[in-house]
Amino acid sequence: MPTATDVPTETRRDGPVVGVAQVRDDRKSTVAGKVGNATINTSVDVDVYLEDSVKRGLAQKGLAAVDAPEPSVSATSVFKGKIVLVTLQSLSIGTADAILFPANTTAAIAIQVYDANGKVIYGQAFSGTASGRIGLHSESGYEEATGALMSAAMDQAVTSAMGDPRLSQAVR
Repeated sequence: MPTATDVPTETRRDGPVVGVAQVRDDRKSTVAGKVGNATINTSVDVDVYLEDSVKRGLAQKGLAAVDAPEPSVSATSVFKGKIVLVTLQSLSIGTADAILFPANTTAAIAIQVYDANGKVIYGQAFSGTASGRIGLHSESGYEEATGALMSAAMDQAVTSAMGDPRLSQAVR
């Protein structure tokens, strides 16, 4: 999985400010699946990567995406403005054989936008997929290859979200 330092968030300071809360991870387990006989586990890096991807997407829309608390009525006293909350619903990867068959990866996210009063004004689910061969690697190369596929699936889900005109309207 790429690290947060590999993914610059480049926010625009001249656009409207929108808060982005830490990603809520609703997965039941950190196990993403199996590649051959190996069990693939994910870490907190997944949430950080997803949050940075959303911030980049908002910045590309001309918004200043900043850190914000998780939305609630009490959060409105700390952060004045709209808050985006991303929920990671699922992240999976799997293949019967890392050399012979491509690994299929799926990511499902939900995005909610809260107004300055803590009320939900937008909510939608998005998904992304990626497929590719893992191949034969050392352990670190294996982790890099599975991380790249999981990142690609999450990026596709975020790209779908950023393409929703209702989301664009909600964050402005």
